[in-house]
Amino acid sequence: MNRRTVLVRGAALAAAAWNAPLLLPARARAETRTHHQAIVIGSGFGGAIAAYRLAAAGVDVRTLERGRGWSQTDDAIVFDSALDYRDPQWLWEPTVTRTPGLVQPYIAGTVGVATAACVGGGSIVYAGATVAPVRRYFEKIFPAALSYDELESVYWPRVIARLAATQVPDDLLARAPFAHLRSSGAQLARAGMATAPVLSTFDWDIVRKVFDRTGKASAAVDSAMAWNRDTAKKSVTRSYLRWAAEFPNWGLSPLRDVRNIAYENGKFVIDVEVMNEAGGTETYTCDQLFLAAGAIGTTRLLLRSRACGGLPDLNEHVGTNVGDNGDQMTWRFADTLDIPGPQASAIVSSSVVDDEPDYPPIRVEAVSLPGPPGEPPILAQLSTTADWENRTSWTVDGTEPRLSFAPAGWQDSLSAALRVHERAGGWANTPARGFPFAPGMSFTAHPLGGVPIGLAADLDGRVIGYPNMYVVDGSLIPGNCAAANPSLTIAGIAERILDRVIAH
Repeated sequence: MNRRTVLVRGAALAAAAWNAPLLLPARARAETRTHHQAIVIGSGFGGAIAAYRLAAAGVDVRTLERGRGWSQTDDAIVFDSALDYRDPQWLWEPTVTRTPGLVQPYIAGTVGVATAACVGGGSIVYAGATVAPVRRYFEKIFPAALSYDELESVYWPRVIARLAATQVPDDLLARAPFAHLRSSGAQLARAGMATAPVLSTFDWDIVRKVFDRTGKASAAVDSAMAWNRDTAKKSVTRSYLRWAAEFPNWGLSPLRDVRNIAYENGKFVIDVEVMNEAGGTETYTCDQLFLAAGAIGTTRLLLRSRACGGLPDLNEHVGTNVGDNGDQMTWRFADTLDIPGPQASAIVSSSVVDDEPDYPPIRVEAVSLPGPPGEPPILAQLSTTADWENRTSWTVDGTEPRLSFAPAGWQDSLSAALRVHERAGGWANTPARGFPFAPGMSFTAHPLGGVPIGLAADLDGRVIGYPNMYVVDGSLIPGNCAAANPSLTIAGIAERILDRVIAH
């Protein structure tokens, strides 16, 4: 079975998505209901794991996904650059563009948030880094009863094996598209901040073909983020969702934006806005519900449903412990102009810096963006601090949840990121310092929290107040992933939860 087969169930709807209607206010409940034993909302890491594990256990399960399924075959490429910031087509913002793309922006006060909106979720658009949190920070942030040893010995190895994450081969690392990484690593090493390899979910055989230009010619000549396509990344559409599709008891409904959940007569009632050309509404019911719409989507949905009276028994911790994972996107210049051609977007190494008491611990990872004409390439740095202090909470205005970060919540992370640049230095003709991309604003690709594990949900992911409703996404993580990109932690916790669900 190829990847296109995984997504074919929603092909007719996806084909109409280019003319999708504007998002409309929630309408009256549709009369026709479709009942399933289990429904999964969202199809990223946690949602894909839930879909596969439930389907394999024989459960009648349907996945509802607000985005569309994109073909990712060598002969059917949708975006030359899935995250090319110069190409507005990647936006999922139907109220503005009438186009369901890949990523939806969300402005949360002074923090811009990027949330995935497609079949496969964040696994489609992330840079492949598969990184475990640092134990000593994990134990400061997560509940003591959530065992790091269990995750490290059982669940993270399982996820790594199933995603087939590996280190970049030395021969590829030495190639021209990783010149930016070598430049950044040399600067960090000179300053005593040596980098180490991290696991990545890129398919290095395909990447090698791209570098050699033996595949499609256009695959090697686009912007830095172009390496996210041509099946070069082992997203969950290549693993968990593909495996789920082998079971007749699993179904996928893309372009379904869940607007409200209610618990009635022992069942969950789910109201959906249909995002295809025809529009309209649908109503589903289920016995067990698995929320995997991401930290923004899941939390907002729960809070809206409580405000509308559908889930009155959610406790006071829903909407709390929200953080930006300590994310900062900053930049400095490379050492030299001699960095040829477009640079690869895969994150394949990092440095954990924790040697200055005036700054929080920080993991730094190099990415690349084109520099101004005649200047060295920009060395963009994605950094994540281990932050166990700065958190915010959602508020509700009428029935609409709102999230806002104040600048004080991310200034420590920015200071730590800029300190790394200062220590690393830069090109001889530029200041030895780093620069934020948008002064006065911060950015995160990893919003976390809102249904914190151990507070709003128990250690097995059950939402307190609703024993048959589970959370399996980043909203469980209490605001920060302990100096790590969160995909591995989210996936590991989701596997742990599904072990317990299936056992009982």
